[in-house]
Amino acid sequence: MQIDLRLGNDTLIIKLGENDNISAKNIQAILRDADIGFTTLSAAGIWEVEAISVESIHEVFSRFNPAWSREATSRLTRVRQVREEQQDSESRSRLFRGHTLSSLQTLKRSPFPEQIEASTYMSAPSISRFALFWRPGSGKTGALLMAARELLYRGIIRGVLIVAERPIAMKDPWQKEINAWLSELSADRDRMAFAEGTRTDRLEIYLSDPTWLIVHYGLLWTDQFAIKHWAIRNEVEERPVVIFDESDLIKNSSALRSRAALTIRQECGRCWIASGTPAPHSPLDYEYQMSVLCGYPVKLRLTGQREEDALVVIHELEKGVYYLQQDNPRKMPETIIPVKVDLSESHRRIYEQLVTQMIAHLRSIDDTAFQQERAAIMVQRIKLLRFCSDPAHETLGYLNFEEPAKATKLDVLLEEILSDPREKVVVWTRFRNTAIKLWERYRSRYGATLLIGGEEGDASQLNEPTCRMIVVTIQMGASSISLTAARNAIYESLDDVSRNFIQSMARINRTGQTLDCRYWILMCKDTLEEELFDRTLDKVKISEDVLQEISIPGRAQLIEQLRRGLTLSSN
Repeated sequence: MQIDLRLGNDTLIIKLGENDNISAKNIQAILRDADIGFTTLSAAGIWEVEAISVESIHEVFSRFNPAWSREATSRLTRVRQVREEQQDSESRSRLFRGHTLSSLQTLKRSPFPEQIEASTYMSAPSISRFALFWRPGSGKTGALLMAARELLYRGIIRGVLIVAERPIAMKDPWQKEINAWLSELSADRDRMAFAEGTRTDRLEIYLSDPTWLIVHYGLLWTDQFAIKHWAIRNEVEERPVVIFDESDLIKNSSALRSRAALTIRQECGRCWIASGTPAPHSPLDYEYQMSVLCGYPVKLRLTGQREEDALVVIHELEKGVYYLQQDNPRKMPETIIPVKVDLSESHRRIYEQLVTQMIAHLRSIDDTAFQQERAAIMVQRIKLLRFCSDPAHETLGYLNFEEPAKATKLDVLLEEILSDPREKVVVWTRFRNTAIKLWERYRSRYGATLLIGGEEGDASQLNEPTCRMIVVTIQMGASSISLTAARNAIYESLDDVSRNFIQSMARINRTGQTLDCRYWILMCKDTLEEELFDRTLDKVKISEDVLQEISIPGRAQLIEQLRRGLTLSSN
């Protein structure tokens, strides 16, 4: 049986299939017995069932087949949700006209027009959910803070819950942004707290009922009970608004933090999600983010075809009050410059030996064994990439202390760029130990500073006249740091998470940058790094679309990636 919808009302269209074990007369008889009106649309077994309750639908269809009952009730419920959303959208559009911000005078910073527009929309009456998928560096944080401040200023809410990525390199950047945006008067009146310390310490923080409560994703599962009670206690006209920053971190519905995010959202009032890279793996990444946004499960009917799935996601987003992705209107032109370097002869021999051994092992196992050994195999692959950066690293076990080819090339690039006293450089690397070695290499020559996470380093040091360069681990790319004092970035190495690279590019090319930005990507010629660069560049291009994709290599794909550039005659 096929059950379709009429979105304009509460009717269902029933169509019998060839294999349905029920006759048209039986269906009509059951509908009549239940006193449900229907219209026969054709002699081929198609009926339009009039508006009825979900309970009646369940009663009728359960006589046919329990599966049909579940399908029919689910579809009718969804029809009503869609219609209510459309009506709400029209109502909100009417309410939005003439709505303006009242709290602009309580801000320290002067917002940009698109921030004012977005925050005005978010703080308008009855706007219960909002997705801010702006590009990295476009001012999402400012827009969200402005909207939350407006609701606090008007007395609509008494609390703001900010769920953010765990701080990597500094006291939570949201605390820094709140202090930077709000005037001393507002900051004094609106108390701010960051959930940290032991579980007992955090419980005391929640019970103190701060106005601005900042919690990182890693605490959602363990602290969800206390967070939900904080939201319940702080209800006034509305319950506190919840902001999920970098919402792609809750794309996995089975992750504990994602499950906790949904239950916490259900105890809050308005919900806003924000991400510059909302779908780093596949279109399906949108599904659970939208479920959290709405407060109930959202199912996307995806086909696996990128173009079709893009339309599905866009249609689902446009049904509610959502902002789609927006580029940074003040983004400066960018140039990506690939720089290929040759491994030394001795390093080339070692690299090819490693690759040959890995290919031989991959060929000796089948796909099932590959899946079982995937973690160990990926570790070996990372060792190949580490060898390209630092052949003498102790974990590799090779006592070859010849100067790495990349280090020599990096010397040349830095000398060329920094010969202009006005220039500064950000050097990104995948590996923490490599970052420390680069910092030690250049700290006396260029006043280099280091930013590798934890309590190490301070991004603001790049603004000092004596600091010409900063060395940063690429995982820091997703952190809310600004490095606009430089317009040059050199990538000593890349990692496999395209999100980190896309976000890291925005660390120098964001609001406040006034010069064209240049990105040099170092890679060892005829190695796995070239394939990684090509794949990363594809993700940068894909990120210009609403959807982004990434493929995890299988056994055969990995063999081909390893063979690329291999010069041994046996392969």
